Amino acid sequence: MAKGMANEVKTGLLILVCLIILVGFTLAVSNFMGIEKTYELKAMFNWVSGLEKHAPVRLRGVEAGEVKDVEILYRGDETKILLTLLLKEKAKVREGTKAYVSMLGMMGEKYVELTGGPPGAAFLKPGSIITGEDPAMMEELIDIGKNVAAEVEVVMADIRSLINHLDEVVVENREDIDFAIDKLKTTATNFEEFSDDIKRHPWKLLIKTKEKKKKPKKTR
Repeated sequence: MAKGMANEVKTGLLILVCLIILVGFTLAVSNFMGIEKTYELKAMFNWVSGLEKHAPVRLRGVEAGEVKDVEILYRGDETKILLTLLLKEKAKVREGTKAYVSMLGMMGEKYVELTGGPPGAAFLKPGSIITGEDPAMMEELIDIGKNVAAEVEVVMADIRSLINHLDEVVVENREDIDFAIDKLKTTATNFEEFSDDIKRHPWKLLIKTKEKKKKPKKTR
């Protein structure tokens, strides 16, 4: 009986040693192959705009992990979307971080963008929940575009009306405008001639100045 127990203990110890060796070998291979350690964070959204599992997660524009899981949660009357984010251990995220669902290019894949949090804030612990900022739905963007187009059309109509009104004013007062232009041209020509005459005969200006200074004699 004792001998049988001793054999079982030896067998158990042998299996334990083999497991330890296997775990150590796995860790060594992981480090050798460059497999990084990871941790998980949660992000709660109302709407994720078609985001799917394995979508990239970026931290301030740098790839930092992927979306591990997408769950639908029901909290009373509310329906929420809970994302499980699998991040690289080196990608530290601070408290106050915001999560956005964004898109690479106009027709690119969806991904999660993390702001990283304010400077000096503590790092979030694994499993912490981030409140996500909901992306604008396509229907809302279309409505905004329609409203902007309608406002632009109104402004363009006002501009066209103003231009037409100015054209009418110009046509109705064409003679007066032409007369005023001719007067301005005449005045400019006269001033140019006067200026040229003064340049050639500056003594005329002195004579006129003296004549102005002379006072008329009083008559009794």
